[in-house]
Amino acid sequence: MTGTGAVSSGDQGQVHDTIHKLLDLDQDLRATFGTSLLSHDFRLILQATVSKSLIVKDASVSSLLSGRAFHELLKRLETSGILRLQANPDDRRSKSIVVDDDFVELMNAHLRD
Repeated sequence: MTGTGAVSSGDQGQVHDTIHKLLDLDQDLRATFGTSLLSHDFRLILQATVSKSLIVKDASVSSLLSGRAFHELLKRLETSGILRLQANPDDRRSKSIVVDDDFVELMNAHLRD
């Protein structure tokens, strides 16, 4: 990683724009060619990064994985400290997926440079 510190709102917006472009490209490739640009792991991380509230059920459906495979993926990323689950403020029955702040800072530092 090169450089640390707080991310300015301008840099944050640029990073989010880049992430949205990657997700859009990935979606277009899947629809057109049946192949993905991103791994299932990284797609989930990016979706959680740009989403204000990524619900586990919604993420599972968009992942195109079986329920078991998705939950194993989620558990692996949670155990690695990349993602965490938190209570969904809009629906206490569901959980939201959140990217760990240290991981976001690492991604931001690489995307800014």
